[in-house]
Amino acid sequence: VGQISSINQTCLFVCGRLDCQSEGLLLVTNDGKLGRKLLHPGRCEKQYEVLITCKKEGGSSMDCRILHSIFATVCRDGQYIIEGSKEVMVRPVSMCIIKQPTRISQLDIPDEEVEPNVITTWIQVVLTDGRKRELRRLFGALGYRIMNYSNDLETSGI
Repeated sequence: VGQISSINQTCLFVCGRLDCQSEGLLLVTNDGKLGRKLLHPGRCEKQYEVLITCKKEGGSSMDCRILHSIFATVCRDGQYIIEGSKEVMVRPVSMCIIKQPTRISQLDIPDEEVEPNVITTWIQVVLTDGRKRELRRLFGALGYRIMNYSNDLETSGI
């Protein structure tokens, strides 16, 4: 991004955000109309691959039936998350368990961050809202911690 700032453009739009614990597409464009379409909630689907963790509760792995049930309920009914001083509804388009990520090349998590009694699972989530830290707040509200995630813009209809 630092190299882009040296380009002599009057107006550049950054479409999306990445934090230090995520990786993925960060599109920079001088097309304001395209930037608004990509950033406006509900205009395009954003697909994420998320590594979540939870404490072991007796078994040796997360019960997939329970996760599928939780995900189906969240997609159907939504989930409230805190945004500033108010609660807002988040309703993912889809959530499902995946065997392994397709876009994350290497899992770079320090060993000291993963506790021995913690289970990890990859989840694919599709959102249309794009709120700041929406995934972290959504999974936090469900009782899970995100260790890593990758985004991928699905630009259908743009």
